[in-house]
Amino acid sequence: MLPAEQTYRPMIARNTLYNLIGQGVPLVIAVIAMPFVIRGLGVERFGILALTWVILGYFNVFDLGLGRAATKFVAEALSSDDVAGIDDITSTVLLTQTALGSLGALLLMLGTPLLVEVALKVPASLTTEALSALYIVAVAIPLVFISGTLQGVLEAAQRFDLVNAVRSPAIASNYLLPLLAVLLGWKLPGVIALLVVYRLVTVTVLYVLCVRVFPSLRSLTRFQPDRLRRIIRFGGWVTVSSIVNPLLVYLDRLLIGVMISMAAVTYYTAPYEAVTRLSIIHGSLVATLFPAFSTLKGSGREGDITGLFTDSVKYLLLIIGPILILLTGFAREILQVWLGGRFAAESTLLLQLLATGVLINAVANVPFAMLQGTGRPDLTAKFHLIELPLHLAALYLGISLWGITGAALAWSLRAAIDAVLLFAAAGRLSATPVAVFLSEGIIQTLALFFAGCLAVMALSQLLPGAFLRTLLVLGVFAACCGSVWFFCLTPRDRDRLARLGSVLRHGGDRS
Repeated sequence: MLPAEQTYRPMIARNTLYNLIGQGVPLVIAVIAMPFVIRGLGVERFGILALTWVILGYFNVFDLGLGRAATKFVAEALSSDDVAGIDDITSTVLLTQTALGSLGALLLMLGTPLLVEVALKVPASLTTEALSALYIVAVAIPLVFISGTLQGVLEAAQRFDLVNAVRSPAIASNYLLPLLAVLLGWKLPGVIALLVVYRLVTVTVLYVLCVRVFPSLRSLTRFQPDRLRRIIRFGGWVTVSSIVNPLLVYLDRLLIGVMISMAAVTYYTAPYEAVTRLSIIHGSLVATLFPAFSTLKGSGREGDITGLFTDSVKYLLLIIGPILILLTGFAREILQVWLGGRFAAESTLLLQLLATGVLINAVANVPFAMLQGTGRPDLTAKFHLIELPLHLAALYLGISLWGITGAALAWSLRAAIDAVLLFAAAGRLSATPVAVFLSEGIIQTLALFFAGCLAVMALSQLLPGAFLRTLLVLGVFAACCGSVWFFCLTPRDRDRLARLGSVLRHGGDRS
């Protein structure tokens, strides 16, 4: 059960740190390994590998929102010490998802020839490899469904230490196993097969850990149709988001593959992966917030929801804003060192545009988690439905006019629209007026960091001298951070940050 208000903030901070470390280590591995994987597989094969990641992400739509719903309802059951309810929810969802995952695998197998031979511009010399790779990917779809639910059960129990002990190696395997396969001289189907085997290992370990936390889960045979109907009612709207959200996330690369080439997918995907991997920061926080909001709602502590909401937005901005200013200012140098001169020439502006979008998208994830955690997934789903046709039109126009840079611009524009809708709904639902965001310095902080990103973007494009450009970028960085500290934070914020730092250094109470 979520602890009292004076202790749940340190618990969330500690769990966020677990998530950040658990995802940060694989990010470092990805940065190091990706150039070797690209060179080893070649630009075209890596483009196909990138699309297999897209496909695995998109096929989560077939779980009908059950994984997300399981986390919410298990968290609520924990708030009332309903052990039987935990068993019933977990068993019912896992049995259902096994069937749904098998259906998703069958659909992918049937659609693979059309996808490879008609929809995508796969070179003729790689058609056989691409077909084999996607057939193998299909086997992993049920495993993805099952692992998501098992991980969600641990998250509902706030056991992010165990979640990250499994998830961190699993994320790293997406890059280390392809690198191993490249060193062994394997082709693309061998790379994919290795990844699927590791998925099976991950599912096994997650199940063992769930049984350790909830020993009654040793027998997963308690299928409860009544509970399934309630879960599906919640999950139905989550499903809409699950269908539309991957399109919003991955449509850019799919359209680039259709409208330009697989090589263009690679020039887009590498910087995209770099900047969006910063989502480990807001993702680390939001992963803890969703079950926390669910538990607060289930235990009737709605007064704490608003405070948790506004504090989370503010402190997330304080962490990610300075990082994105530096990333935007030194985008060219980062790409030059990491992937070489060709990527620096092709993708610098693209990386900078995506960075501004990531700043906005990061804070938008907090109201998203609050709306779903408090039982309003219908609102997030409706917003996604509104955004999809707008995003598709913007992508088509952007790619037609400016290529992969236009795709990045469209992605960032969609992130801004999404944030406005989510904050408006969350503010109204929690009775939080705009004046609160102003008095807490949240709007001012966002505006300062966003202006900083735009300023260093302009400097990096206009100034040819590396030394002068570096000085000015660092000057903008210092000015933004100093302005936020002196003009946007309250004395309470500074005191709370000091106490939070003490908690993270010495550890928190596990209660």
